[in-house]
Amino acid sequence: MKLKPISLIIIGLLVNTVNAEVILDGTVGAAGAITPTENVYVITETQGQLKGSNLFHSFDKFNIDTNETASFTGPDSVQNIVSRVTGGASTINGTIASDIPSANLWLINPEGILFGDNASLDIQGSFHASTADYIQLRDGVPYVEVDGGLTLTASPPHTFGFLDPISSTAKIDVGNARLTVPENQSVTLLGSDISLQGALISAPGGNISVVSINEVGEVIYSDQGLDTSATEEFGRLSIDSTSFKINGEQEGSIQIKGGDLEINSSDTDFVSSVTNLKASFFEDTDLMEQPCELADFYNQGKMSFIVNQDEDETEYGVKTKKNRRGPIGGTEAAECL
Repeated sequence: MKLKPISLIIIGLLVNTVNAEVILDGTVGAAGAITPTENVYVITETQGQLKGSNLFHSFDKFNIDTNETASFTGPDSVQNIVSRVTGGASTINGTIASDIPSANLWLINPEGILFGDNASLDIQGSFHASTADYIQLRDGVPYVEVDGGLTLTASPPHTFGFLDPISSTAKIDVGNARLTVPENQSVTLLGSDISLQGALISAPGGNISVVSINEVGEVIYSDQGLDTSATEEFGRLSIDSTSFKINGEQEGSIQIKGGDLEINSSDTDFVSSVTNLKASFFEDTDLMEQPCELADFYNQGKMSFIVNQDEDETEYGVKTKKNRRGPIGGTEAAECL
């Protein structure tokens, strides 16, 4: 595969208003619309199903407008809020929140997820968003309708599953949004077509995974990132003027994988301790299957770029330029060619 530049065309997609609505589909709890109170949709555990430390929710619609908040509540014992949307793409222009200490929030919508310019997170655990068709739990039970019914267990989420066919309209678009989580937590964006433009993705001391795949199958999640070893076809991934923050008390990591991959930086920080990192991929030069890894961003973590290619191609390359911060200043170039 020859890697070619991709033009970002997002005009008209990143709008500031949506038809805000949070509607439960009734498959795991109550059905019907949730009425906001002072612009807050309060989503309680009684509106879903609690299985051990997992709290399951299923929505027909999940759209949050600017200055609105969808707030998940539940007992402190909840470790995973597992939410799916079954009735169409979601547009998030407000805040997704949770007052459950350390609860991770999983959001899957096979029809697509748009994080608009005012989207943000206010949660205390990790955040995982995907256009997967289902989430499989560690015990092998998938959170998906089987023969018209659902089987829910207390086993933690483990795998994202993509069924045949993968929808060509299911996208993850992130505008000038702030997807941030607390120290030592993770942010995951997984789909078959992903665009980030002017976003801030922050997981200090944790892991950021942005992966686009383009085939039926499963992707395993871990705290160290996504295991895509069984994946052969990667999808479109475009990253423009987006900041990734991983500096924290401990080393963080960034995982970026795509097939048709374009990365551009502007005046914003690409990585927290790098003031100007630019990556350019040339038409006749692709990355090999193994990562071209730029390690140790001044003890703030490391980044890997991985791009699909045909077996008969052997060349790969990344050009970067990074400026060291500090009282002395200076510029240090890094190449992996």
